[in-house]
Amino acid sequence: GIALVEGEKANACLGDRKAAKQFKTLHDNYPLPPGSRVVVDIPFTRPQQIGKFVYHCHILGHEDKGMMATVEVVL
Repeated sequence: GIALVEGEKANACLGDRKAAKQFKTLHDNYPLPPGSRVVVDIPFTRPQQIGKFVYHCHILGHEDKGMMATVEVVL
């Protein structure tokens, strides 16, 4: 999952960016029903967040089929 620096919040929505929900607590998992998707906006603005991170699906079979990748954050 994606771990955020303490104090950061993520916006997430299930398919409709206009309906984005601002979470009051930190989340690094988003349970989804079959056939759906999630869009997560994370503000990478702190020096501690620079570098390479892995994001992935928590279902191992999905990871094996490509639902895992590296993201590089640069400021």
